[in-house]
Amino acid sequence: VALNLHLKSKTSQKEISIGTTHLKAKSSALLMTLRNEQGQDLLKFLNEESSEIPALFCGDFNAEPSEPVIHTMTSNKSL
Repeated sequence: VALNLHLKSKTSQKEISIGTTHLKAKSSALLMTLRNEQGQDLLKFLNEESSEIPALFCGDFNAEPSEPVIHTMTSNKSL
């Protein structure tokens, strides 16, 4: 599940992309891989939709800090 908003100020015309997600829960190697794939899909979507404007993305990743999805999301320079 993901939601992304593209907002534009009426006065300054500045834009920002704000998104949130809730990735697959529970602990197993298969679901850890699935969460990382979900993160990669989200980044692809965000880069296609709003790569030219500042972006903020947050949510419930259902992952430990050491899981691949956390590295995938935090190593992306566009967020």
